[in-house]
Amino acid sequence: VAVADGPLVAGDVYAMSVTLYTAAVIAVYWDDVSALWNDIVDVFSDAFSTSSTVIQDDMGYVEIDVIAELTLPATIEIEKRGEVLRIGGEDYVCNVVASVFSPSGSKIYPAIILSHRVYVCPTNIPSKIAIYIMMIDEGDIGIFTLKSNIAQSVAGGGAVYHPNESHTGDFEYFPHYHRHKSGGGHVGAHAWFLI
Repeated sequence: VAVADGPLVAGDVYAMSVTLYTAAVIAVYWDDVSALWNDIVDVFSDAFSTSSTVIQDDMGYVEIDVIAELTLPATIEIEKRGEVLRIGGEDYVCNVVASVFSPSGSKIYPAIILSHRVYVCPTNIPSKIAIYIMMIDEGDIGIFTLKSNIAQSVAGGGAVYHPNESHTGDFEYFPHYHRHKSGGGHVGAHAWFLI
């Protein structure tokens, strides 16, 4: 659809790959696909030459997600302690106020609400970890990204959109999505975005 509207913008290819669980499918065949990965990226870059940089960046994130599919366990423990999100035994320090943070391209970052503000960890994470975060029914954690299409994809099918309303009374809140909860309503975790 985006191609029909004009050149692809950052995040279009990656958002589609997250929505379609592309990394999980590619991971099954990674032994065969890995040797051809650069050629596959080149084919897409050549086919959409006006967006080749965007394609290369987004396909780079897909490759990171494939590696995560192959190496991460089926479940990951996530715990919030102050400004630290402990994800699968690794600590992510969320100490950058989101209003001054500049997310890059299609990257996804862990984020928390602390003292009525959204804080971001400036280390990007694979979509598999982001999806795990979005399954947690706690309103003070989530992910932060540049584009709404990535946030919506990570939040999953039937994502519940909330405009720039604040649950905390803070003026520096952001539009976001929540994962839809079967039976109605939504899960607490947030998928915040800038544009």
